[in-house]
Amino acid sequence: MEQLKLAFFIRRTRKLSNGECPIYCRLTMNGKRAEFAVNKSVDENIWIPAAGRAKGNSITIFRLNKHLEKIVEDINEIVRQFELQKIKPTPDLVRNELLGINKQYKFLIEAYEQHNKKMEALVGKQYAPKTLARHKTSLKHLKTFIRSVYRSSDIELNKVTYQFLINYEFWLKTNTSCQHNAVIKYISNLGKIIREALRNGWINDDPFKNTKFKLQEIDKPFLSQAELDKLLNKKFSITRLEKIRDVFVFCCFTGLAFIDVKELKSEDFTTGADGTVWIRKKRQKTKNWSNISAPLFNDTI
Repeated sequence: MEQLKLAFFIRRTRKLSNGECPIYCRLTMNGKRAEFAVNKSVDENIWIPAAGRAKGNSITIFRLNKHLEKIVEDINEIVRQFELQKIKPTPDLVRNELLGINKQYKFLIEAYEQHNKKMEALVGKQYAPKTLARHKTSLKHLKTFIRSVYRSSDIELNKVTYQFLINYEFWLKTNTSCQHNAVIKYISNLGKIIREALRNGWINDDPFKNTKFKLQEIDKPFLSQAELDKLLNKKFSITRLEKIRDVFVFCCFTGLAFIDVKELKSEDFTTGADGTVWIRKKRQKTKNWSNISAPLFNDTI
């Protein structure tokens, strides 16, 4: 298959009011061609047709030639992306992709709302209610950020750059009550939308590439036996507080998360051959099975 050919030329018959000639780019392949203006002009006396560049050492000429070189680089990248996607490049396709002609850009908030709508339909089947709640909160923060910083209700996905992420991190830390790790989790939630956009071909560049948002390690204290005993022996005048205490202590003894205790059922308790009671349950977050010896409940189950 013939390779795409690129050439810059000037139109001497269409001189501008300053006397310079507009510069055009011509793409040819398999007898087909497409042309477009590069929005630059040059004095015809310093234009080198064979090289498709202007001659001279001035800063203006240097910038002009760098602009033309950037167009060549962009076109080569477009052709490379087409080949990766098994799309046969043509002069018209390459030109339209470069100029954004007929290109429908996906918007960030729109994509996030679609994501949450699909997640909501899978709550209880694939996602936990709290996971959906976190993404809803993340979307709320994102909407407020875009309105506040970009003065818009939405933003094109291809405009979510590294700088956008840095601005979002700074905004979350200075305009919400979120601590560092909460901020990083909201940015991580945004990362899921970006990954979906990449898989769907809505964007070509990953703004998270070569970027790391790290969680801070937290030293989580644990209760001593004396503290647990004090809590167990505490008398509450409110029944509701007693139940909260009991669930908390149960979590401490079993290592189960609150959501796992909330969903605990009688069938999750089994008795071993030696008469020991066991809790056998799949964890909500990891989906891994837990087998927990529960001798304390031998007399109550």
